[in-house]
Amino acid sequence: MGLNDLVVKRIFFLKITFLPCSKKENPMALSTSIIVRLQTQHLDLRKILTDLSEEALHKKQDQSWSIYEHLIHLAVYQPRFIHRLNDIVQNQASVFSAYDTKQDPLFKEYHTLKVMDIWDRIQERREDLISIAESLTAEQLSKTGTHALYGSVSVGDWIDFFLLHEAHHMYRMLMLKLEHNPIAQQKQVKA
Repeated sequence: MGLNDLVVKRIFFLKITFLPCSKKENPMALSTSIIVRLQTQHLDLRKILTDLSEEALHKKQDQSWSIYEHLIHLAVYQPRFIHRLNDIVQNQASVFSAYDTKQDPLFKEYHTLKVMDIWDRIQERREDLISIAESLTAEQLSKTGTHALYGSVSVGDWIDFFLLHEAHHMYRMLMLKLEHNPIAQQKQVKA
């Protein structure tokens, strides 16, 4: 088991900490930091995607995904995640299998889209996710869905997982972009 696997498993054992709030606010709502991350984290994708050549966008490092494939994954995973949240909140969820791009026809379909079309879909669905997250009650946040690998996970922890998962892919995209930087390539040649 690699370090990434340990980090992912560890987040499910952590509890979301809730910030103090006024009597008018829901005392068990998602923390302000989670709401702000839902509202803003994905916006940094635009910065990562800026000034990328087609070569840089599609370049793969070893057998891993390209920047384009990471972007597609984020775009198709978000509506799947929203669907899972709705299932849990509506008590329709039992066990979720691990998400597998090979089993998702949308992942293949999105390979025909331009980068900005993919970005638009991420942005549209993010608004849906924010709306859902902001409306969740304490009871809904404590409901759990069972993941085949991670076990029973609360809605609140699922949302935190979603953000950490997205951040991981954004980090990989940025690293791929930086590796394609001509200055970085010159240093690799000299080394």
